[in-house]
Amino acid sequence: MDQLNLFGENVIKVTKKEEEVKQKEKANVKNTSKAAKGDKGDKKATTPSKKKQEIKLFSDWTIHYYGNTFTVTEFVQDIPEGGITTEELRAAMAQEFFEMTKERTHFDHDSENKRLFPKVTGGAKG
Repeated sequence: MDQLNLFGENVIKVTKKEEEVKQKEKANVKNTSKAAKGDKGDKKATTPSKKKQEIKLFSDWTIHYYGNTFTVTEFVQDIPEGGITTEELRAAMAQEFFEMTKERTHFDHDSENKRLFPKVTGGAKG
């Protein structure tokens, strides 16, 4: 089979064996890319999800949210002896900050200095 080069000046002759080798290489590339995609999907399914660490909050904890500093007692007045969880605090903060839904809010914390940092992430479509 004859094949023209990019500028059409020289004719390149390609044999049937060379064509078969090229087709086999293309087939191998397709198979390896499918296998790689399959491996990625399996890895996502087998990785364990991070387990939330529940911490107990008391009145001496401070909340740092978008440059503002609050105390826990500004949102929850009656804190029991066992403390409150971050979910209870999030529910109380959601009354003032509407964006703090359960699915979108995550808390980072600094236990040594007793600081809490709420992180609000975007939703699936936003």
